[in-house]
Amino acid sequence: MLRVLLSVYLCLGVSDEFLLEPNTQSAVNLTGNKQYMTIAEFYEAKNEQLYEHNVLRHQIEKMKADSDKTLALLTSQIQQKLLSIENTQQVNGRTNDTNELKELRQIITGLEDNNTQLQQNLTRTLMKCTVMETELHELRNTTAKLGKDVETLQKLKSIQQLQNLNGLIQEVQRISSRAHTLDVNQQARNQDFLALYNQTIINQNELKSLGQKHEADKNETLTLLQNMKTKQNRSRAILYEKIDTIDENINKTYTEMIEKANEKVGFTSCAISNRVYLQGNVIQFEDVLYYVGISNMTSFTLTGKFRCTTEGLFQISVSILSRTNDQRFGIYMNGHLVSKGYISGTDDYESGTGIAVVALDVTDEVWVQPVDTKLQVHSFATCITVVKIK
Repeated sequence: MLRVLLSVYLCLGVSDEFLLEPNTQSAVNLTGNKQYMTIAEFYEAKNEQLYEHNVLRHQIEKMKADSDKTLALLTSQIQQKLLSIENTQQVNGRTNDTNELKELRQIITGLEDNNTQLQQNLTRTLMKCTVMETELHELRNTTAKLGKDVETLQKLKSIQQLQNLNGLIQEVQRISSRAHTLDVNQQARNQDFLALYNQTIINQNELKSLGQKHEADKNETLTLLQNMKTKQNRSRAILYEKIDTIDENINKTYTEMIEKANEKVGFTSCAISNRVYLQGNVIQFEDVLYYVGISNMTSFTLTGKFRCTTEGLFQISVSILSRTNDQRFGIYMNGHLVSKGYISGTDDYESGTGIAVVALDVTDEVWVQPVDTKLQVHSFATCITVVKIK
């Protein structure tokens, strides 16, 4: 019994969820954008709404019939149970309520509550059904209105097609006018092309003439280049010969310079007697102690003048021993004083030294002579050294 009541209660409770909402999304825009609902879509939506309404009505009727059957069955079972209880009490003579009776009363109370709930659910369902019928009526009216709107839209569509046709005719006229203009322009371009073709022919003739002239100039240029090449080869051979000669001279000169740079030239010679030299006299150094690279030492011992035979940079060192007070002597090159030596004034023998570095060429001469009025020379420590340093 409880399972049957629970099933009925669940069915009626689920029935609250069947709601029919009108379709408000499919609308017809009659202004500006030209968005239309097709007739097929309109009737399809209409048939779906009718089908859903019929299904819902059928479910409500079925639920109502099931509820009536359930209530009748429950009432009959309760009455039979009550009669059985009363008969049992009469037989046993019991006047007080038993525990079974109390339980039965509780069940009856629960059933009455369930019945009340079922009645309320049924009432709400009927109210929903009424609302749905109202909405269905409104939907039918809307459907009729939409049908009229569809017919109006079809007429408007025909008018729009005519307008489009007029626009198309105007567009064709514009295209025809444009084609005529293009035809005129094409004829003008043909004339221009003809003039350009004639000018091209003239240019081709001139180009041909220029080509012939260019070919003649090319041949003349080739001949000139050949002659220039021949002269250049001849000049190149002469130039190479001169370069070879210059290279030989340079190599020879460089070899001589290296040999001269490595050549050892120098000597040391001293005085052999005590003498007094007046101003302008060349001091003699007759005693040659050592010499190298010099072929005219005899001339030096006789004259006191060194004549250069190998050019280079020479260092000349002179040391003179004397008792002359405050006397000077000088080193001369080609008559020019290049260095001086000084002997201090005392009564004993004193020595003075003079040093010079000179660049000598071949035939240059170097010697030593007094700078003052006279000079007394002692042979013991009077010497001269000339050496090529570079």
